[in-house]
Amino acid sequence: MGIKYENHHIDIDAHESIHLWLIPEEKQTKTTLIYFHGNTGNLEDRLKLIPVLKRLNMNLVFFDYRGYGESIGEPSEKNLYQDAEAAINFIKRRLQIQDTDLIFLGKSLGGAVAIEAANRHPNIRALIIDSTFTSLPNIAFERYPFIPCHLVAIDRFENLKKITNIHCPKLFLHSKQDTVINYKHTLRLFNHAKDPKKLLLFENGSHDNLLLENEEIYINAIRDLLYNKGI
Repeated sequence: MGIKYENHHIDIDAHESIHLWLIPEEKQTKTTLIYFHGNTGNLEDRLKLIPVLKRLNMNLVFFDYRGYGESIGEPSEKNLYQDAEAAINFIKRRLQIQDTDLIFLGKSLGGAVAIEAANRHPNIRALIIDSTFTSLPNIAFERYPFIPCHLVAIDRFENLKKITNIHCPKLFLHSKQDTVINYKHTLRLFNHAKDPKKLLLFENGSHDNLLLENEEIYINAIRDLLYNKGI
C-alpha cells in the first residue's frame, strides 16, 4: 500500500506472543490511536481501515489477539485483556509516550477489550466504542432466551458495569441497521456512561463496515471528540 509501518511480535511468555503493526504519522506526534478489532479476521482484514484512519494524522496501532493471525496462543477474555496490556505497554515504550497520548478505538468485541483497557488506564485521551454489546451473556440471551446464559457463561465481558468507571471523553457509534449487535446495546452503554460523552447512531451501515460506509461522518466525529466540539 506504500505506507510506512513497523512489524512487531511481542512475547507474552516463553511460548505465546502477539503480532502488532505500528504505522507512525509522517509528521512526528505523540498522539496514538490503538485499534482493538472484533471477533473475526486478523490484521490483514483491517488494511482498508488504515488509509481512512490516517486522515486523523496520528500514530496508528493494530494488533492481533492470541489465536488470531500470526499471534500465538489461545483467546479468552482474560487473555484478550492481557494482550491489550502487552500492546499498550510496548507502544508506550517504543514511542516514549504516556497514557494521556493514547486513544482507544474498540470495534464490536474489541470494544469490550478497549473498555477494560480504559479502566486500567484512566488517563487516556479518549475512548471510542464502535458497535459493542452490554455484556456477552446479554447477547447470548437475545439469541437463546431459553438457556440460562447468565449462569453458564464463562467469558462475560461486563461492559455495562465497567463503562460507569471511565471518565475520559467517550464516543459511542452504532448503526441502526446492525443485524449482529442491536444498536440498543450501545444506547444502554451511552446512558450508563459519565460525561463527557457523545452518541452517534447511523441510519445506514453494517456491523462490519460502519467506518468504511460512513467515512466522513465517522472521522469528523472523532475529531470533534478530541477537540471538544459539541461534547
